[in-house]
Amino acid sequence: MTGKAHLSAGTMIGLTYVASMHSCDFTHSVPILIGTMVGSLFPDIDSRNSKISSRFRILSFFTRLFVGHRGILHTPIGVIITVFILNFIGLLFHIPNEFHIGFFTGCMCHLVQDSMTRQGIKWLYPVSNKSLRIMNLRSGRGFFCGAKEFVLSCLVAM
Repeated sequence: MTGKAHLSAGTMIGLTYVASMHSCDFTHSVPILIGTMVGSLFPDIDSRNSKISSRFRILSFFTRLFVGHRGILHTPIGVIITVFILNFIGLLFHIPNEFHIGFFTGCMCHLVQDSMTRQGIKWLYPVSNKSLRIMNLRSGRGFFCGAKEFVLSCLVAM
């Protein structure tokens, strides 16, 4: 999947979640929305060519040093560990809990989307090292591939 597809699904899920809160309280809704957007891109921090790795080069470098692309960050246990670390950092820097909720949701959305690609992801890691996929979507460039990714991203967001 492309960064645009991940970001669009994360944004839609964040907006859906915020709309379901029946509240216009920006202190809760903005951190959730930003969290889902950042979380929807974060698992690809281990890829040299991703949108998020170009913004956070040092973090991306060290992540690639220790884990390969589609490594532990592309597993549910990796997302849980990342959110746990982020929660600890959030306590130090007073990051709202709503951001963590959005971040977790965005990361899980990313995993579902990557499950639609040929490579799939390791849903059962560390119990099983087998990659599982929902379908065999060919991710790529161009209008048609982007349109397919967008439509599937909308379906994931629902």
